[in-house]
Amino acid sequence: MFKMKIKTSCHSICLGSLLLQSVVSAADKKPEAVLEYEMGKYVVVATRTPIQLGELSLSTSFKDEEMIERLQLHTVVDVLKEFPGTAIVPNGHAGAVTSLFTRGTESNHTAIFINGRRLPAGVFGQYDLGSLGLENLSSIEFVRGPSSSLYGADAMGGVIDLRSRKASKNDKSLTLSTETGSFNTNNLKLNGLIGGDVYSIAFGVSHLKTDNDRPNSEFERNAGNLYATCKLSPSLVLDLQGLFYNNTLGVPGDERFPIGTPFGTYPANAINKVSAYLISPSITFQQGDDFSAQLFYSKIENTFEAAKDSFNNNHTFDEVGDEVQLLLNLKLHDKPVVLSGGLSYLNLKYDRKPTEATSTTTPFDFSYINKAIFTQLMWDINKHLRFIGSGRFDQSDQFENAVTGNVELSYYIPSSGTRFFAKYGEGMAPPEASDLSRLNGDLKSEKINAWEIGMRQELLDKRLALGFVYFNSKIKNLVDNDGGYPVANYEVVDTEQEGLESELIWQLNKKLRARISYTYLHAEVT
Repeated sequence: MFKMKIKTSCHSICLGSLLLQSVVSAADKKPEAVLEYEMGKYVVVATRTPIQLGELSLSTSFKDEEMIERLQLHTVVDVLKEFPGTAIVPNGHAGAVTSLFTRGTESNHTAIFINGRRLPAGVFGQYDLGSLGLENLSSIEFVRGPSSSLYGADAMGGVIDLRSRKASKNDKSLTLSTETGSFNTNNLKLNGLIGGDVYSIAFGVSHLKTDNDRPNSEFERNAGNLYATCKLSPSLVLDLQGLFYNNTLGVPGDERFPIGTPFGTYPANAINKVSAYLISPSITFQQGDDFSAQLFYSKIENTFEAAKDSFNNNHTFDEVGDEVQLLLNLKLHDKPVVLSGGLSYLNLKYDRKPTEATSTTTPFDFSYINKAIFTQLMWDINKHLRFIGSGRFDQSDQFENAVTGNVELSYYIPSSGTRFFAKYGEGMAPPEASDLSRLNGDLKSEKINAWEIGMRQELLDKRLALGFVYFNSKIKNLVDNDGGYPVANYEVVDTEQEGLESELIWQLNKKLRARISYTYLHAEVT
């Protein structure tokens, strides 16, 4: 038996957040500068119930609207670059496919949500990161590591949750901004907030157009995000989340293969078009801090169109989905226990069609239905020790059923400001549509099991914090290819990953903050 091993190791250091805050910043309004994660920041991505960021390990990261503006970030990709444990790989100029590798997992292994609703992943299963802007977002939350027990399919590498803005009672604002730059770049943005006693309307729309720096690489994008709420009673709230984007991108091809050489196509005249939307109403019942129930329905669609392809592979590839989910949170009265759980129904359909009679594209259609039940227990055993455990059962009509779970322990020492973490998790992801179409649908779900340990330390009256996480994971049934051009060879492999994420944040004074992060990753494919 012959085995080929491919090993990769990478190191990354980020020094990007040496931050000088303005005179009217939030830090100046506080009597004393403290670290961001100590400012009462609550996130829901890690547990699907609000929990303070400072009580979570370095595996969970958060950036709010104020911090995003201070750092002058313009896209979701820009924000993700600020987080440890992530590798962002753009495939060319602005608007091109951008891949996210979380702890050595594949791009289709990190699920992206908006206010808890799944975004359409598209044909390649990697959520078209190059098309995601910051329209009407209040924050971005990111948890790294297997999260399928709470979020289901595609969350075996991690979960990103985009949180939309919400207008306050007296908000009535409309903001128009424009930017211009080289390569005929223009970016127009419009944001609005309208708030009343029982309603909130928040929206953002944008238009971006640039010629980019190569022939036939023009990019044009239109996008919008609407989030509205209506309070029917003190305990009952309706809300509506809507999101859309469409873009057109010129694809000149690979400069390594100019016209006149074997398989040479550069510069090509290919054009890729993507249009996607999500519409999701929900109703939430809230009984004080002890009980909440949310029921939502989501309709998603993503359409990819390839035109003027050099190899006459002109086609459209559609993804259409329906999702229904019930989420429950119960805090036991006078007990340090929070129970969460829910039911989920997901129906996804894929359809690929040639757009011309002479196209080399083979038609393909595939659909599957996934039903799931999941639960979580968060238990403060004492004032130092917390236990979080979750489990999920997924039943699919096309793939094998799956059981996934997560177990986490954290221990806090108040006298020294030290918090220790240990976690074990499992995840799964059905094969992405593009792999199913290439390999005739004969694939198993990809699976991961991983563990991690870490700590967070506070110093200098909580003005300095440092933390690290060591992780180790194994993936089975991973669909991989050799990168061959113009045709790649596909195979199913197993992989192992291990690495270290570390971060130091120092609030030097009310106006100056420094951050340094270091990530190490070693990945091996057998």
